[in-house]
Amino acid sequence: MMRAPYDPFAVPPSYRTKGASLGFRDVYDQTLPLAVRLARKLGVAEGDVDDVVQDLFIAVHRRLADFEGRSSIKTWVAGILMNLVHNYRRQRRRRSDAKPEGRWRLDAAPPATGSNDPWEGAALAEAQSLVRQALGDLTAEKASLFVKVEIEGLTVVQVARSMRANVDTVYARVRVARAAFRAALARRLGP
Repeated sequence: MMRAPYDPFAVPPSYRTKGASLGFRDVYDQTLPLAVRLARKLGVAEGDVDDVVQDLFIAVHRRLADFEGRSSIKTWVAGILMNLVHNYRRQRRRRSDAKPEGRWRLDAAPPATGSNDPWEGAALAEAQSLVRQALGDLTAEKASLFVKVEIEGLTVVQVARSMRANVDTVYARVRVARAAFRAALARRLGP
């Protein structure tokens, strides 16, 4: 019998069973890069990313036995992270000493283009700055949905599962978020 090639990002069959068969270390290893990247992109300040991710994995460790396998493990962890980020942002708003800072992060360095052209690097940095500013003009919910679907690459079905929302409702919200982003970008770019 021929075996399928190994895919490190595929969800093993054991994840489709009750959470007791899951190993915390496996879940941690598979979802840590996603958690850090998503926390940054959802507006967690750089100095707080480690704390939020640590809180995430404490929650995952406590609730791992409750994982029923109705979604992928990454979707389940992303859902927990989204709730923690929501609480984090609420706490930051309550603190009067919080300094305003950019809410949405893209990768700090522009993506490698394979070219040594400084003009191309400057153009990419300027594009990232425009995207960050346009995301800052959106409401938290719209920006969050836009980041999850358009930048992070999660499917609408995964986002709906993590939000425990109807898929059609999330599709409609994503459509509205895309339109709001286009409008914010158009305001920034001008005619």
